Amino acid sequence: METIRKGHIIKEGAGILLKSEKGMAMPLAICLSAIAMLLCTVIITYAVSAVTSAAKQEDAAKAEYIARSGLEAVIKAWKDADGINEKPGGTVDRIYLMKDGTYKNENSLSQHQIDTQTEAYIDVTVTKKDDGTTEFVAIGNKNGVKRKIVVNSSSYVSGHDAGWYNYQTGIINTSKNNSNTGTVMVNGREYKYSYHDPQGIVDCYTDKNISLKLQSDNTKNKIAYLAQMVRFNCPVDLSLTGDIGPEGALVVSAQCIVFKENVYLRDGAYTYGTLGLDVPDDMGIKLVNKAGVYGRVYFEKDVILHYKLLFGWYEKTLINGPAAYYFRKRVDSKNEPEGFDLIQWGNGEYDDDDFIPIPDTDSNASTPIPENFIKFTWN
Repeated sequence: METIRKGHIIKEGAGILLKSEKGMAMPLAICLSAIAMLLCTVIITYAVSAVTSAAKQEDAAKAEYIARSGLEAVIKAWKDADGINEKPGGTVDRIYLMKDGTYKNENSLSQHQIDTQTEAYIDVTVTKKDDGTTEFVAIGNKNGVKRKIVVNSSSYVSGHDAGWYNYQTGIINTSKNNSNTGTVMVNGREYKYSYHDPQGIVDCYTDKNISLKLQSDNTKNKIAYLAQMVRFNCPVDLSLTGDIGPEGALVVSAQCIVFKENVYLRDGAYTYGTLGLDVPDDMGIKLVNKAGVYGRVYFEKDVILHYKLLFGWYEKTLINGPAAYYFRKRVDSKNEPEGFDLIQWGNGEYDDDDFIPIPDTDSNASTPIPENFIKFTWN
């Protein structure tokens, strides 16, 4: 009886358990259904978020691509504009990427075309900095997702903005940095000269194409221009006037030098005006089987020498332009710069390897433009 009772009790207890399980099944099912719905909602939300994120990443990549493409086009147009005065600046008209893959200026599109046929757009600004560099900024916009790219050029300035000379008169100024001096041989004698020392590329031009001229004052007429590349767009007249007194020189220290107009020199018994050539430290090129470092100089017109003989002044052409030369950075036995005096070269004072004509077959034979030397840093 007891066992049966216990068995009964056990059976009864089992029945109680079974009844309890049946009572919990409904809430559990509801709970599991709620969890499933929540998981489904999370998965859908995540999927939508992933798709949205992927779309934004794609838009961001497209925005960056068109920003870079727009900058490349603007920089090319900027480089193709020969001469510092011709460079475009300010805000460029908005450029649209069309759905057919072409680019069009906003001024050539109607509002309907902008609304229905464009895929993205680019805004570009070009800003000239006080240090002579130029900043290019492009912002690409694709479906409201923006990407910005900034490019900075190396320095490119005009000679008068660099303080080299007076734009209206062409008078060559004394240097602002008189403490930084070197030496040059003028008429067989060594003179101190003062540097004008900007970085990068310098384009020299004057009002109404007036000639650059040295001052007659011997304390102010021994000047050196120092840069990576220098181009003279106006005549350079170094033929100091007067039978007695002025002895000066303009030394151009650069890796590449271009004279687009005539250069005038003077060699008298008591007056002298010459052109010196030099290569800055850490610049220049090496030539095969030649010692030393070389720069390049291009004369598109003539180099004319006024010289004094017993019965008066005469004139001769030292160099018939157009002509191009490699010139060597001349140094003494202590490796100190000696300078290159074009009049002394004309008098046969230097070695043939100091001033070498560039043959027409040489890749450097053609006259370069400043834009060839400008470097661009992409950020």
